[in-house]
Amino acid sequence: MKEISIAGKKREALGKKASKALRKEGYVPCNLYGEKKVDGKPVATSFAIAFSELRKLIYTPHIYVVCLDIEGEKHTAIMKEIQFHPVTDAPLHVDFYEV
Repeated sequence: MKEISIAGKKREALGKKASKALRKEGYVPCNLYGEKKVDGKPVATSFAIAFSELRKLIYTPHIYVVCLDIEGEKHTAIMKEIQFHPVTDAPLHVDFYEV
């Protein structure tokens, strides 16, 4: 499996309105599910990746292990799910699982 490095920024504002604003700026909202737990329940890290960087990961026949750099925090993950817009085929949301 090949590796690819992608940088992201943490999201403070969550929800539909904040996600739409991110997409207008050229970012794709993402979640990282991993080892972090609060009260025994897994916690998702919400962040955003520039569409230009995400394009290298989505539109390729290869499978990658993704090295995420979220504002200085390093994570190794795999891409689990991508949600696309039904008409424009633009990515709306991406889920990553930490390895």
